[in-house]
Amino acid sequence: MKKLVFPPVSRPDVTIVMVTFGAPKWVRRSLRAVIERTEPCYEVIVVDNASPRGMADALSRQLENARLISNPVNRGFGPACNQGANVARGPLLVFLNSDALVHPGWLSSLREAIESRPRIAAVAPRLLNLDGTLQEAGALLFGNGFTQFYGYGDDPEGSQYGFPREIDYASAACLLVRRRAFFEVGGFDAIYAPAYYEDVDLCLSLRERGYRILYEPRARVTHARGASSSPTLAVRLWQRNHPLFFERWKDRLRSRPEYAPPDGNPRLRIAARDAPASTRILVAAEDEAGARDLSERLAGLYPESARTIVFGGGAPDREGVDRLASAGWEIVSDQATIAKRLFHYDAVVFHGENARGIFGSVVDETQPQAARLSSDVPDLPGALAAAGIPPRDLAEAPRPDLG
Repeated sequence: MKKLVFPPVSRPDVTIVMVTFGAPKWVRRSLRAVIERTEPCYEVIVVDNASPRGMADALSRQLENARLISNPVNRGFGPACNQGANVARGPLLVFLNSDALVHPGWLSSLREAIESRPRIAAVAPRLLNLDGTLQEAGALLFGNGFTQFYGYGDDPEGSQYGFPREIDYASAACLLVRRRAFFEVGGFDAIYAPAYYEDVDLCLSLRERGYRILYEPRARVTHARGASSSPTLAVRLWQRNHPLFFERWKDRLRSRPEYAPPDGNPRLRIAARDAPASTRILVAAEDEAGARDLSERLAGLYPESARTIVFGGGAPDREGVDRLASAGWEIVSDQATIAKRLFHYDAVVFHGENARGIFGSVVDETQPQAARLSSDVPDLPGALAAAGIPPRDLAEAPRPDLG
């Protein structure tokens, strides 16, 4: 069988850690995609968890310029990832499932996001199903400790999935993490081995230390899910680990909304989506004229906020949509969407002479708790600060680059 030859990199910026257990065809496909679609700035460490039928021996013959760790027993996903991280040379770690297929540009997009601010400790891509539908645009966490993939089965090009945002956690099917931050919280906790909830626990541990976790939609990865495990086993492991997770994090979970099943209350899902953000700001703009400067200004002043913009004259053109999305803005096309988000926003900024006339009624009815301001006030940040919403980047304590 043809060898999988990785680029020789003497000082890797990134270490890709892949845990394997069976499914040799998927392992090869996943590693081949890394070779073909990743710039040569990385090293690869494969940790085999006692795969059957001599798979570890086969991998040792097939891998070139990659390190293989062969476990005599299945140590579980988290402990095996920790093994790989322990010998990693890169300051950034990528935990990549053996049934995940990376797309071109995936790693550069993740790196750009994590390197934009030193407090960002982990970044997750947009995950797709094999049929091209959305698998996960970040994940949701509810007050009972249940989790949910945000947008599962939906159109991945939906505007609600196209902007980077703060998240509670994302699955470790593909997760970029700062190595030093990873070890600061002790890596994946072995209590969850062999699998389930270790990634949620890791991300909450990072957030507990003041780090941020981001979803970056420009990075795309197709994930087959369950190539080396059975659905029955997955349910059993989830049922075992959920009480462990809930007991550990029940105080933090009190701030999260009640559970909303996938076909249930959309208001609760949006509440869970935006719960990790420091504040929630809605810009109600008469039209796109002048909104560019305002949106850029607010994105710079409130990088950790959940930011939504709605236009009275319809959404901007493709270029405008892409610009707003890349700056972390959710673009809503109609007032009906806002009307469903009862008591959701901390502040509403009206932009344009007729903005209050267009949006005032729906804002009054659904966001009575929100501060209301006009974008043309002499000191908008000061007015927002007076309403209890100070610019987050000014209050942010400096941290060293943890590379």
